[in-house]
Amino acid sequence: MTHPLENLLRRPVELYSACAWLAAAGALAARPEWAVLTPAAASLGALGLAAVGLWRARDGVRLLRYRRRLRVLPRFALAAGEIPVSSSGMYLGRGFDWDVRHATRMTQVREGRNAHLARPTPGYLNARRLARWCEQHGWGRAARALSADHPANPWRPLPPVGGYAPLHAVGLWEGEQDAWLDSSERVGHKAVIGTTRCGKSRLLELTLIQDVRRGGNVVIVMDPKGDAGLMTRAYVEARRAGRPFYLFHLGFPDVSARYNPIGEFTRITEVATRISNNLPAEGQSAAFRDFVWRYVNVIARSQIALGERPSYRRIYRHAAHIDPLLIRYFENLLDSRDDCRAWRDEIAAERIDPATLDKALKVRMQDAVRLVQFVRRRALHDDVADALAAVLSNEKSYFEKLVSSLFPLMEKLTTGAIADVLSPDYDALDDPRMLMDWEAVINQGAVVYMGFDALTDREVAGAVGNAALADLVSAAGRRYKYGSGYGQPQAATVRVPIILKIDEFNELIGKEAVPLLNKSGGADFEVECYTQSIDDIEARLESKAAAHQVLSNFNTLVMLRVVDEQTARYLTDKLDEVPVPTLVPKSGATDTNDPERFDEFSSRNEDSVSYERQPLVSAADVVKLPRGQAFVLMNGGQLKKLRIPLALPDPDEELPASIVQIAAEMRSRYERHFGTDLQDGDSQATPASGDGVAGLTVEGRGSGF
Repeated sequence: MTHPLENLLRRPVELYSACAWLAAAGALAARPEWAVLTPAAASLGALGLAAVGLWRARDGVRLLRYRRRLRVLPRFALAAGEIPVSSSGMYLGRGFDWDVRHATRMTQVREGRNAHLARPTPGYLNARRLARWCEQHGWGRAARALSADHPANPWRPLPPVGGYAPLHAVGLWEGEQDAWLDSSERVGHKAVIGTTRCGKSRLLELTLIQDVRRGGNVVIVMDPKGDAGLMTRAYVEARRAGRPFYLFHLGFPDVSARYNPIGEFTRITEVATRISNNLPAEGQSAAFRDFVWRYVNVIARSQIALGERPSYRRIYRHAAHIDPLLIRYFENLLDSRDDCRAWRDEIAAERIDPATLDKALKVRMQDAVRLVQFVRRRALHDDVADALAAVLSNEKSYFEKLVSSLFPLMEKLTTGAIADVLSPDYDALDDPRMLMDWEAVINQGAVVYMGFDALTDREVAGAVGNAALADLVSAAGRRYKYGSGYGQPQAATVRVPIILKIDEFNELIGKEAVPLLNKSGGADFEVECYTQSIDDIEARLESKAAAHQVLSNFNTLVMLRVVDEQTARYLTDKLDEVPVPTLVPKSGATDTNDPERFDEFSSRNEDSVSYERQPLVSAADVVKLPRGQAFVLMNGGQLKKLRIPLALPDPDEELPASIVQIAAEMRSRYERHFGTDLQDGDSQATPASGDGVAGLTVEGRGSGF
């Protein structure tokens, strides 16, 4: 019968009995006559005794190893080529199912009499002090020897992961297993929450490697801040898999693929929505945003009617001076009507008296005024023409005040080198930079890395990222409505998953996040979002309810170390309380002065086991997680404790000199000034000479960027 209270922190008494069994085996083998046995029988008996002794010694050593791991865990690292890839699931690392046994063990470790087992030993602390003393007094060789990270050094420094090692060590008694997320669960989307420098980028890189190598899918990485290791990893894996690779980066427009975030849509109204969503909507600002939406929508409808593709540059040009657009649209409208063949002669003969015009029309172009008056006299009705005429009838300075919030945003999106990236000239055949749109990316099964340079200009990064997400939602709607073969000459027979990985999710989300998460699954979208805390999402959406609406669409939750209790409780509140057994010692004594009784006193000592309901995981446990460790809630409530493997360098990776130069500048620009974690997913690479960015290609079904 199993004892109700497990105690793995006791002394390893098994070693005592192991020594006795092994000593008996040795004595029997050396002196069989002592046991009055023949040599053959004594040898057989000695083997049996030795087997029992070794079995008991194994239990004792296992207990000592468990206690050692409470201080430091065994190293877990994988090179990129060693990461397993499977079509049935996603490899997340190594871990175990967390249950009441582990909650009980954590309670035992936290007891005062056992707390020292999780702290460094006095010998280790003295070795660290001695190493610092040697370094200060010029004994560099001795200091390096004491600080060497080598198994021969009994006091080598602990790994720089911080946290509380017993949180994972309590599961190593039974052993770790590879942790996999079933492919059927991925369509329910995954949220990864963790503070900076805790392993989010490494987990993103781990899943990216598998998704690119698996093939038969589309991989899109959105990175607001710009992680050099993540960018190079995406390129390397795309090249190894022979897949097309697109690099879009607002911080490096000279080599970035060209992408028009408002050029593709299902409904024309999406253009105005993608632009106006980046404007403030609190209080009176909501009314001004509605004016902006209507104004941009009129411009977009006019452009589409004239056969133009909307872009930020064209929208801004027409918004600042709409009269030429009105003239072109009205001329095109009148040329298409059979009852207005002589309209040019009639307008040319018309003379306008400025004194008879409204104040709003006096500052407008006379050709525009003549066209509007001609259409009104003929009682010609057209929805777009009526909307343009209504805009022209507004007093110009007053109307510009109503839509003034539009101009600063458009100015930022159309200034400098990024203007050619976000508003590409589709007729510029001499431009070596690739043109990117989601239909082409999906049809090619490409790998895309999008960097938004948020550390340089957060507003532009948010506007472009938000528009890109809205563009993806529109693409998901088309695939859901028309099937996965939309845009292809032949109907697709295989559904292609579209895997979207968004780092720093809170920097890019807007109203498009909700339909992207709760409706895109039917269009084969699988979304992975990485953020630091729930507060970041609430601050971005400016509503706690909106933040929880977004978070409620993630069926898989990966919680790394966080720094605030509210975020930690987002996981722990979903878990049950469990009965944790505790040992309660009791003792007592009674005495009597009855002369007729022989016993003068009696004593009693007993230990009783009581059960107390405690959280399966507390918020304090989440806050104390070491780097690279996480709790994973998946498969409808299954809780796993996980370790993410550290990255080992791949020295055989060769990158074009242009990619190496971009990565180096990204590290210099972002990581040196803003402290980005170099250990999270960074990879080493060797430049290959002679490769320029403009001519960079990737082997496979398409070319590079």
